[in-house]
Amino acid sequence: MNKKYCIMDMDGTLIDSMSYWNQLGYEFLRSKGISGDITKYLNNIKAMTLEQSAFYFKECFNLKESVIELHEQMNNLIANHYIYDIPLKKGSNEYLLLLKEYGVNLCIATATDKYLINCCLERLKIRGKFDFIISCEEVGEGKSSPAVFNKCAEIYDVPSTEIAVFDDAFFAIRTANEAGYYTVGIYDEYSSEWEDIKVCANEYFSNWKDAYISFRNGIKSEE
Repeated sequence: MNKKYCIMDMDGTLIDSMSYWNQLGYEFLRSKGISGDITKYLNNIKAMTLEQSAFYFKECFNLKESVIELHEQMNNLIANHYIYDIPLKKGSNEYLLLLKEYGVNLCIATATDKYLINCCLERLKIRGKFDFIISCEEVGEGKSSPAVFNKCAEIYDVPSTEIAVFDDAFFAIRTANEAGYYTVGIYDEYSSEWEDIKVCANEYFSNWKDAYISFRNGIKSEE
C-alpha cells in the first residue's frame, strides 16, 4: 500500500465491534417479542444501514412504530457499547500512527451512526488521526454502492485510483474495486467471505501487525 489517501472502515476493521452488531438484530427482534427462526432476516440486513434495517423490519413484521422510532431504538441498543467498551483491533493504532508519520491522509467511511463513531473514536483517543468521517446514511446508500467512497474522494479532490480503501467486508471491497479504488482487505473472525476478499482485494492482511510490517518494508524498499 503506497497511497497518500486512505479510507478506513470502522466495524470489524479498526474496532472489534462485530460481535455486538451480529447480536443487534437478534436483540432488537427479541425486544419486539418476535421469536422463531429469524436467521434469514438477520442475513438480509448485513449490508444495510440501521435506517434501512429499521425500514426492513417494519415491513417484514408490520411493526407499529415509525421507521424513525425503530431506528432510534436500534441505535440505543448498540450505543452504550460504542460509548463505553468496544475496543480497537489489536495493532490498528500502531498502523494508523505509522501512516500518519509518513504523511498519509486518513478518513472514515462507515455504515454506523456518525455520532456513535465519534464517541468511540474520542474514547479510544484516535479521533484526531482522521480528517473527517462520512456515514452511509449521509449519502443515502450502503457500501453496495460506491457513494460513500466517492464522497470521500470528492472531499479530498483526488481520483479513486489515488485512494486505498480498507475494509473487512467482501461486498465493500468489491464495490470499491469496481469504482477504481485500491483495496486492502482486513481479516475479521466474524466475516464468512475471507477467501473471496483474498481473491478480490489488491492486498489483504490477517491482522494489523502484518499490515504494519508490509507498509514498513515498502518504505524501506523505496529508500
